[in-house]
Amino acid sequence: MDWMKTFAVGCTLALTAGASTSPETASSITSVRAVELANAAAPDGVAGVFIMDVRGSEATPDVTYLSSELDYRDQRNLAIVITRPAAEALEVSLGAPPADALRGRRILVEGIAERVQISFSYQGIPVGAYYYQTQLRVTDASQIRLVDAL
Repeated sequence: MDWMKTFAVGCTLALTAGASTSPETASSITSVRAVELANAAAPDGVAGVFIMDVRGSEATPDVTYLSSELDYRDQRNLAIVITRPAAEALEVSLGAPPADALRGRRILVEGIAERVQISFSYQGIPVGAYYYQTQLRVTDASQIRLVDAL
């Protein structure tokens, strides 16, 4: 059964790759399609180059988050999770922290989009409720490229 899911995802990726008209993004996968493919492939991820309009962002001391939707809990959201070393390298090249410099921009991100379970907690204690988010982890600044402004 797993080979059927892998085959179906592969066929979908092949069809999606030809759908874009820009040579720069001809083989990229939209953020909405990334969520669909990651859900279909779960618990495995989907590797590729993803194109995304950054509509939301947030930075913590350890991680920077970029979101394709204003509400990061939206089921259609693709969350780019940038590790601290990658965020620091991006800040040098962008001239500002990535959460600020990339908000409102269109980016290409190379990596693996995965469906991740996010647990709700109250005062640090899990409450038993959760939701799923599609995430793509960035550990190297070279995984992200600017395309243009929204």
